Amino acid sequence: MLGYKMSLAVCRDRLTGSDAAEQLCDASSRPQASVVRCNTHPCPFKWYVGEWSACSATCGGGVRSRRVVCARSANDTTDTYEPGKSSEPGCVSPPPRNAQPCAQHECAHWIAGPWSGYPQSSSFKQLGSLKRRKRERPESPLYQTWSLVSAKFRTRLESCIALRALTDSKLRP
Repeated sequence: MLGYKMSLAVCRDRLTGSDAAEQLCDASSRPQASVVRCNTHPCPFKWYVGEWSACSATCGGGVRSRRVVCARSANDTTDTYEPGKSSEPGCVSPPPRNAQPCAQHECAHWIAGPWSGYPQSSSFKQLGSLKRRKRERPESPLYQTWSLVSAKFRTRLESCIALRALTDSKLRP
């Protein structure tokens, strides 16, 4: 990186070589401070990477990305390397990854569990409700209970009970 170095005059005791107060030296013989440029060669190109983006999915496989640029920095300016537009080689190492997989775990889904026991009577008033649990997979503690007591399900429930009662009676000797 381009820089500067500066030499400063210091008053020194000739016998001891240690620093002395400025008023002990002749001010008219004091050399001027000098500034010289150093490291005048350009900085090498290197890879700069940005922050990773958010994942494109929450499950089932997504991708996240980041900006990867071959550039060199000199004080307050940045020179980006563009192949074919420079006589100098750009970044000599392979670029870092600009994308990577994320959220590779399986997405959760609902499965219906078995129905709870069935009432012995086909009377809807005595029925109460049939319930079953739905649980989220894979291995999630989230459960939902379905309670079928609305009028919308009355016919279905009564048919279910009647069919079960008919089946049970045919199985008995």
